[in-house]
Amino acid sequence: MIGFVLYKNPRDLLNRICATLILCFAIWSFGFIIFHNVDTSKDTAKLAMNIASIGWGSFASFILWFALVFDKKEKILKKKIIYPLIFFPGVLFIYKQWSGFVIADLIKQSYGWSYIWSDSIWSYLFYAYYFLFVVFSLYLYFNLGRKTRLKREKKQARIISITTLIALILGSISNVLLQELNIH
Repeated sequence: MIGFVLYKNPRDLLNRICATLILCFAIWSFGFIIFHNVDTSKDTAKLAMNIASIGWGSFASFILWFALVFDKKEKILKKKIIYPLIFFPGVLFIYKQWSGFVIADLIKQSYGWSYIWSDSIWSYLFYAYYFLFVVFSLYLYFNLGRKTRLKREKKQARIISITTLIALILGSISNVLLQELNIH
């Protein structure tokens, strides 16, 4: 998908952000392939989770950046402070994961490994970060769909809004709620 998106228009900023967002999900998935392998040792599973954190720790930042560009928020995007505000949280949570403050422990399961979120402030801050960034992105998509007169943009905004909302709900249930309830 990354190749296809870049092939369509490699110079378009929106395509490059989309490709990077897909890369986040690819890194997350790659880490979880190793993480969920029944033959993976606990040390390797920890390393795989840390590698996966590059994807799950930063995807919300890229979703927000994508939404700002998609909604043509040039005024906001011209302010230099916006980029550290968008990307610092993701970098911080990746660092905190590698330092052992976000995922507390791993549990061996029949399908590989499962994880337990830390009771520290860092896991709750991570929940807030990804939830707020994705919900604000949803608002931007919805807002664009309402205000644009172009049918194509309305349809794009609707598709992105619906798929993002579904992913947010299902992902939060499986990766946060069920894990917090100790259902693996």
